Amino acid sequence: MKRRVAPVDADSSDDTSGNGGADKRYEQPTDEQLARAARRRQRRKLRSDKADWYANKLHALMWVVTSFVLIVVTDFLSVVIASPAAQRTWVAVGGVLFALVSLSVLYMACLLPRIEPSFETDDIARTHPRLVPLTSVASLACFVCLCVGLWPVYKLFTPVVLLWLWFGLVMSLHFIPVL
Repeated sequence: MKRRVAPVDADSSDDTSGNGGADKRYEQPTDEQLARAARRRQRRKLRSDKADWYANKLHALMWVVTSFVLIVVTDFLSVVIASPAAQRTWVAVGGVLFALVSLSVLYMACLLPRIEPSFETDDIARTHPRLVPLTSVASLACFVCLCVGLWPVYKLFTPVVLLWLWFGLVMSLHFIPVL
């Protein structure tokens, strides 16, 4: 990218065109000016990347904190474990499906990169074509089972509570260090 530099003085004596220096060319920037501009762009990009990183972490932290508050306010754990109003069979099936989904995600995120060193996360659909649909179906079935099982307790708020807790769980993965 060429940067314009102030033109040479219009009153100089080498203007032979007679139009007052209107067709004077701008000087090319020096290598030092180009290097300085590149360093400035690089610093600006680093600042922008750092700001994005902090914004993402803050966003994830807000989801995690609000999910924790929701767990405390709704007394979610004691309801899932011991509430007589919850339908135990549906909650148990939902818990098994949640375990299946969790193990599937851990396998894709943690084990596959260690087992296959050349593995890329974009390759999951190609190398393990049944894993992603299985995980998706199991997570939807988990949501439905938990909704049915916890409906007598939370009524209309059951899907909202479950989705809120799910987002909090997903956002908590921001704070797990890269393995």
